[in-house]
Amino acid sequence: MTDQANRHIKQAKGHSYQVERSYILVPILPNKFHYAELQLQSDLVFPEVNFDDSISSEFYSGCSWFVGSYVLGTAGYVNNDDLDEHISGGNLAGYLDVDERFKDQLLFQVSYKDATTYRADHAKYQWFDLSLDFSFDEMWYYLHSSFG
Repeated sequence: MTDQANRHIKQAKGHSYQVERSYILVPILPNKFHYAELQLQSDLVFPEVNFDDSISSEFYSGCSWFVGSYVLGTAGYVNNDDLDEHISGGNLAGYLDVDERFKDQLLFQVSYKDATTYRADHAKYQWFDLSLDFSFDEMWYYLHSSFG
């Protein structure tokens, strides 16, 4: 997914900055389900990581953090219709109150890059390095392509 995300960032956004890695995670769910909360889990200790930014658009919602020598972003796909109840605000990506109606749209994405490069791109381009943000557009491409 990384090469595809970087190609789309460069083609669609015209930016030369890229992500180091990007993964789409598709949860394996039963045919019938209802979860009050469906959220990514991690062994990261959040007092030991530094919050960077909230990341969202019309098709994703998530956050980013500085973790060691990397900046890490997680997001969940949203469609701004029925699937718009999501967990955000400094937490790992997740959904609230979801059931089998949304099974084919429940996606998570994790992207990261070197924090030094991320900070240098901020300075070089005189605006925030949005490569993590733009990489999350891949969830939309995934759902609207032969992969999904």
